[in-house]
Amino acid sequence: MTLEINGERRSVPPLENLGELLSFLGVGQDRIAVEVNHRLIRRVRWSMTMLADQDKVEIVQFVGGG
Repeated sequence: MTLEINGERRSVPPLENLGELLSFLGVGQDRIAVEVNHRLIRRVRWSMTMLADQDKVEIVQFVGGG
């Protein structure tokens, strides 16, 4: 499966949903926002959001500072 993740094309093993992708990528699930094909996905829907070949995923991590 090929996905565009944060603007970069990446080959990943077949994954059923967004939650599996985040786990595969080792992305901490605190303080992040995720879009799939330009649609913001709520955290409670990550495991229900199916992925397909060529989907575009944007993962944004919030960083605190001052």
